[in-house]
Amino acid sequence: MARRLDLEKAAVQLARILGPDDCLLVGGMAVGAHGYVRATKDVDFIVNFGLESARARLERHGISSTLNAGIPWRVTSHVSRAASPACRST
Repeated sequence: MARRLDLEKAAVQLARILGPDDCLLVGGMAVGAHGYVRATKDVDFIVNFGLESARARLERHGISSTLNAGIPWRVTSHVSRAASPACRST
């Protein structure tokens, strides 16, 4: 349970750093936020800016990361806010 709480804290912190209107939580954490159990050891986000910008934002906060480029696709801000509570400002 402690590991899950650590991942949740990390997801909230990353969402704040990446920008709540610029990211979407995906993967196991997103599935878990909707009540489905899925084991995960990481936090996954989709961002609407380039990898170098994401890397720079994270490095400014002392966070090392593994970033991978995916196939670009669009998500409206309405959908991303509804789908990802961790990406909302608190």
